[in-house]
Amino acid sequence: MNTFLTADLHLDHRNIVLHCLRWPWMFPNPDYDPGKPKHIKFNWPWSVRLEEHNEAIAENWNALVSRGDRVFILGDFAWKNHMRHLMRLNGKKILITGNHDKMSQDCLRNFTEVHEWGCMRNIGLGTKDGSGREKSAYVSLTHCAQMVWPSSIRGSWNLYGHSHGRLPEWATKLAFDVGVDVWGYQPVPVEAVAAKMQAKIDALNSAGRNPADGESSASGRTQGNPEERMLAIRRGNFDVLAASGIPVKYECEGRGKAALDELDNSSDGME
Repeated sequence: MNTFLTADLHLDHRNIVLHCLRWPWMFPNPDYDPGKPKHIKFNWPWSVRLEEHNEAIAENWNALVSRGDRVFILGDFAWKNHMRHLMRLNGKKILITGNHDKMSQDCLRNFTEVHEWGCMRNIGLGTKDGSGREKSAYVSLTHCAQMVWPSSIRGSWNLYGHSHGRLPEWATKLAFDVGVDVWGYQPVPVEAVAAKMQAKIDALNSAGRNPADGESSASGRTQGNPEERMLAIRRGNFDVLAASGIPVKYECEGRGKAALDELDNSSDGME
């Protein structure tokens, strides 16, 4: 059984495709009227190929995940049609509910497990130590990022979603976003998660520092455009995936700042 982690699929959620700049499924809106106030629902420069978006995420998922594999979904699975989306995805699905996971009890019963907002798990990392035992990590799995969590001072991890790559990654915290927006719109193999976390641990050790509570610094990365920060995090994650032999189909490179400028202050009218 392989283990994967993901978050923020937002299947059937048109506004998220626009808000999070999921460029492969956006196109110029022929009905946009620049003479009227912008509104993401009624008058926006871009439209969405929503069914293509849903199909691509499902295809990416099933290309990596087999029926016997396990996937932790750290919130915001779908906006609607939950059962239809759930039934077409491979694997045993463990849901950490997010703020958009409003679905019936009948649908929730089709997940292998459901946890409200978070849980602590000891997760095997897919590699073995010198004695032949599988390495593992004690992980806080949450929809929203945490500043502190159980055993964080002793080296436990926090994996989260919700922020769509716009939250700075703190150098001294063993935590990061596993959402689809920064991982190529596909689940992340636990081996890739472990490789990225090990790089953070190695950097802390080299600097003689510990992932201790109260010793956190974002090194100034709270400044600047959050979209540019998301793109930088995404590029680093793609390097991790490449090192793990995982191809990325939707890289979205080349849009960057030019695409952001195209939006012309796109936050205006977003609700």
